Amino acid sequence: MSGCYRCFIVRGTIQQRPALYSFILIRTMTSLLTAVRPYTLVFSLLVAMVANAQGQPTSTDRAPLITTVYFPVGFFAGGTPLMTTPDWRNLMPTSELLQRDLSWDTDGQSTFSTYKNDPEDWKNMANGGPILEVSLGLDMGRKKGAEARFDKELRVGVSFLANGSLGRTWERSATGRYDTLTSSLNGQQSYIDTTWLEQYEAEYRFTRIGLNASYIVRKRTASKLTWYVGLGGMVGTTMNASASVQHFVNTTASRSPGNYPELDSSYEADEYEEVHVVSTAWGAAYALAGLDLRLGNKSPFWSSIHLFNELRPTLMFSKVPGSAMATTGAFQNVFGFRLDLR
Repeated sequence: MSGCYRCFIVRGTIQQRPALYSFILIRTMTSLLTAVRPYTLVFSLLVAMVANAQGQPTSTDRAPLITTVYFPVGFFAGGTPLMTTPDWRNLMPTSELLQRDLSWDTDGQSTFSTYKNDPEDWKNMANGGPILEVSLGLDMGRKKGAEARFDKELRVGVSFLANGSLGRTWERSATGRYDTLTSSLNGQQSYIDTTWLEQYEAEYRFTRIGLNASYIVRKRTASKLTWYVGLGGMVGTTMNASASVQHFVNTTASRSPGNYPELDSSYEADEYEEVHVVSTAWGAAYALAGLDLRLGNKSPFWSSIHLFNELRPTLMFSKVPGSAMATTGAFQNVFGFRLDLR
């Protein structure tokens, strides 16, 4: 391997480059594939396509179609669909807890709300999680010698969006005077109050996997740093989806004022249900803008490795079982490296 590598660095011949890139590609993705099994088949197909594209002889008029391999990671964050009490019952039709009377909870739930600390205090939290992608870049302007100002590329691949979740809380409480104690020594009075709290907490958990395609226009420049913009879309299905609901009843007795800790008491009871949820379709449309940094200008090896960071304002289209299709805003930020195979 060391001799082949030295031959590549010194002479930069086209014949050695596919072998070196295949070696780098396989070694880089080995640990990744052990963690994310759905990518195993996709990665095998990508390697086969790259090897085939690099091994085929090209004509004098056109360059290879497959020119780039992308390995981005990142995160996304966005709003969650509004789910009413009937929507949660449709999601978990076998749940006995959700079939109980929950009409006493009249608080609204905004697009971003997932839980609340007390009956009057909703906590807003955007739904989000990590992103993992593998994709290929297809050269859409392959005529050699063209004096174009921009490179045009169609990028296709697979995206994995983890840790998706939706949540809802129903809650009510009441506090009342339970007893009054009078000291036989100094006549000081202590009041015993009882607080009763009832709460239902529901959660829907899932991950997303799907196809990702985008059309990119990249500025041609002799410098290492360049910019690019484009439009893209994603379509796929959820996997490993489940839903759960938990019921709490908490009763607490406390004294005020006074120094009688032995009078404090608390009682809590809970019930729990969890069900498997069928997979559903999802989609997304996004614009993108990014910066691309080439690691070298002279060395054939380093000039083929690029680092990039990409921002994607996104519209998400999601379907919760038992509910209508919902559209929410989201944001993606991915970064990683790409290999230029030319």
